[in-house]
Amino acid sequence: MPKARMRSVALDSHFLTLLLGLFCFSGASASDAETRTRAGLQALYDFSAGGGHWIQDRSGVGQALNLRIPKPAAVRWGKNSLQLQKPTQIRSVQPAHKLSGAIRRSGEITVEAWITPANIEQKGPARIVTLSKNSKERNFTLGQEADQYDFRLRTLDTNNGIPSLRAKKEQAFARLTHVVYTRNRAGLARLYLDGKKEAEKTISGAVYNWNGQFHL
Repeated sequence: MPKARMRSVALDSHFLTLLLGLFCFSGASASDAETRTRAGLQALYDFSAGGGHWIQDRSGVGQALNLRIPKPAAVRWGKNSLQLQKPTQIRSVQPAHKLSGAIRRSGEITVEAWITPANIEQKGPARIVTLSKNSKERNFTLGQEADQYDFRLRTLDTNNGIPSLRAKKEQAFARLTHVVYTRNRAGLARLYLDGKKEAEKTISGAVYNWNGQFHL
């Protein structure tokens, strides 16, 4: 599986289903995103609990970065899945220090998720997984803008993650999709949908400016 470095992440898009897992790695190459490696794994959420107030970090790396569901009635658990049915924000109680630290050191990140959008009309972009303080201050954000997936990565050369890396139009469907974003130390960023590369460009700049107090 791919690698991703993150600081703080909030799952607060409305009507989002994450199936099978959300994975965060640091120090992974683009090829790692296709070979299912666990090298550099920092956080892993497989939604296997089936209920409760918590989503467990099952990576086994460092201190577990568990996510709290403040409104259990707003979600519906399935088999290795979680569906957000009402507005809520699922987040780590503590800042995601292990993610921000690992990504700062390596300069690399991979975020992998299985997603079923409820529709292709969400705007903002609607945040799927984000290491951030709010909608305007982020280290990174994987989001959905209508029928496109969008990834914003904060570096010394980007304006809070803008310009972003965005898939082509008509690529976000209301069906299960495997989404992978990866960026190496040289700045080469790629976005894969169901194993197919949909976007690629260089996102220059180091990530020394990441805020270590952000939550996941």
